[in-house]
Amino acid sequence: MIKRNASSVKTESGAPLHGTWKAVAVLAVLAFAACVNAADLTVAQGDDPVTIDANSTYDAVVVNGELTVAPGVTLTCTSLTVADDIAGTAQLVVGDGATVTVTGTDDNATKIGVGSGRAEVYLGTGAKFTATKSGYFNFCYGYDSAPDASDTAMTESLLVVGTNATLTCKRFCFGHDNNKYTNKPSSIDESYPPTNAVVRLDEGAEISVQRIEDQLPVAKQVLFNGGRIVQRTSSGLTGGFIRMPYAAKKSPLNLEGTNGCPISIELVGMCSFSAFANFGSTDNIINLKGDGGFLKTGAAIFPLANADDRWSASRPNIRCLFTGDFVIREGGFLVATDATKINANNNIFRTAHSSYSRPVDMVVESEAVFDLAGVDCVMNSVKALGGVVTNSADTSATLTIGVLDDGRDSVITHVKPGIAIVKKGNAALTLGGMDSTMESLDMQGGTLAMKDVQRMGYPFYRFQIDRIKYAELDSTARARVKELAFMAGGEDVTRPYKALHYDLSGISTVVSPENMLDGDMETQYYDLRASSSSDDKRAKVGVTVEYADCRPVDSYRWAPRYAYSSNTDPASWRVFGGYSKDNLTLLDQVTGFTVTDVTSDGWVSTNFVCSYNNGSSALHIGTLKLANDAKVVAAGAQISCDTLDAANGLELDLANGATVPLTAAQSVSKISVSPEKGIATVSVLNPESSGALYVTGTRQTLKGALLYAGSCENVGNLAAWQVYFNGGLLENRRLFYANGEVRLLPVGFMISFR
Repeated sequence: MIKRNASSVKTESGAPLHGTWKAVAVLAVLAFAACVNAADLTVAQGDDPVTIDANSTYDAVVVNGELTVAPGVTLTCTSLTVADDIAGTAQLVVGDGATVTVTGTDDNATKIGVGSGRAEVYLGTGAKFTATKSGYFNFCYGYDSAPDASDTAMTESLLVVGTNATLTCKRFCFGHDNNKYTNKPSSIDESYPPTNAVVRLDEGAEISVQRIEDQLPVAKQVLFNGGRIVQRTSSGLTGGFIRMPYAAKKSPLNLEGTNGCPISIELVGMCSFSAFANFGSTDNIINLKGDGGFLKTGAAIFPLANADDRWSASRPNIRCLFTGDFVIREGGFLVATDATKINANNNIFRTAHSSYSRPVDMVVESEAVFDLAGVDCVMNSVKALGGVVTNSADTSATLTIGVLDDGRDSVITHVKPGIAIVKKGNAALTLGGMDSTMESLDMQGGTLAMKDVQRMGYPFYRFQIDRIKYAELDSTARARVKELAFMAGGEDVTRPYKALHYDLSGISTVVSPENMLDGDMETQYYDLRASSSSDDKRAKVGVTVEYADCRPVDSYRWAPRYAYSSNTDPASWRVFGGYSKDNLTLLDQVTGFTVTDVTSDGWVSTNFVCSYNNGSSALHIGTLKLANDAKVVAAGAQISCDTLDAANGLELDLANGATVPLTAAQSVSKISVSPEKGIATVSVLNPESSGALYVTGTRQTLKGALLYAGSCENVGNLAAWQVYFNGGLLENRRLFYANGEVRLLPVGFMISFR
């Protein structure tokens, strides 16, 4: 028997759905062996509940009462109808591991909810439902013919795809293809509509479909409770992956994440779809809702919407109402198919009508693409660590970020030409990591940070042991490491980390890999038992540390099992860094290493340096605007611009040989430098009458140039500047400029400027 409870499934307004998943009292059992060309099967309302507990084949199956397909059993039929214009509720339960296959060629072979009444379909854990020939799954089917004025009830339908269950069809159709001609008009309140059709996707559940159709003027809700929708490949369909023709106007499709799960959709491409969604009316609406964000996977680079001359000029057809990130994990998104059909002030990512949509936090993961496609976009933040922000259109596009009071920091490592950025709010914007070019940057607030990849670091680091010193490398070989530490500026920055990832090839045993990074020399070390004496077949030990954001790491070290050379010590290994755990860059490689000395605290004596091969960032900005309170932080980045428009009193934090363009029109009130790690350069220095220079480094640092400047305006003002060294005020030193260098002189010395 199969028992279910649906009290947790609710409508959009929060009210429970009609009915519950009740225990199915099996009063009648069909136990036919698998047979071909069997008769029709009808379970009428008022009949005793029926269970199919052996593989069976039927022609037409009509469920107007309660039908259960027992766990592990296969039901094959030419057509399946659940709730065929009834006054009550019909229920189909497909048990754990059971299969239902509909083989009919008619597009209406599968009909869930016809006319009035209520249909409920439950797929248990690992269950499968497949429409093999017609490929249609008509959910909340609606009326077969045009209803007259006396028809007041509409179908209500519930579909729960259980844990790791799969529903496969060509088109998942809310309603059916003829609804656009026969269904009666809707008077649904757009803000708080009743929910007539609900789909819930539990953990690992999947709807595999070539297209989602919406032909029904009732509210639809897809709840993502750990499941996802996967696009099947096809060359026979055009238009949007989600298609909303005229029949669905004023009846929203709500895609909603629950329990922190994202709206998860995989778009694989290899088809003729022109967009993620397209619309037949300006009143078509897709609401992206919930508390888990939006996750796009798959290799396709899809337009987010096809305006199709049906885009609303006053409010967006796609509305971002969710909390959480809008994540592009693979492939990419274009904002629009044809930008000329969308009013630039009313696109999907916008804030002009806050009652309809909210600015999103966009995450473009490694090698993914976000293409503005010539459309201006307004967002809260953009985090593109290794992902690309680009503009494929001939016309430029403006990306406005930081528009919420609680706005998050933005990080963009690769900007393509044709994009202007407007930065609002107090949050920071970090640019760098790769060569980037943008038309303009208008910093209206917050901190502008420009760094090369070494100063930014990576969110993922991997320590991969390829060989240990053990002589025979047989099945008893064990790689033993007490501790691993990632370092930055001589400090241990290993913790806190977000997660650990490790994988094995061969038959191996891993003991508590987290103990290798806990900072405690007394905890259990990392252990690998190799399964083969052949070096090329030995399981290799590797652990990847994931951080929430980019973390600079300039060296690493590890502690062996013993305080002397051991056969179980790593002898050959590699260290990687990257923007995802599957896309890593080699930072260091060591072969044939032998531990010869261990310091008193248990670490090997050598600190291995991570070698970042990307070099410095080269960032060109056509027009750079800096507001009064904007702060500039540059670490190693080489910045250039055609036009600089900045207010007086700039604050500059320059390190690692950064190069920043300035003109005589901008005065500077504060500069921070670290000459020991690379002397920074400004094109023109115009110091205010009173200011401060903050220097970090060693005493030797103070004996050379502190800052390079192509020229210096109002050079006499430097003498009045205060100088702080490692946080302390230098009472007996003052600044001067000569031969392109800003230096220190003891108080009392004079230098002549001619």
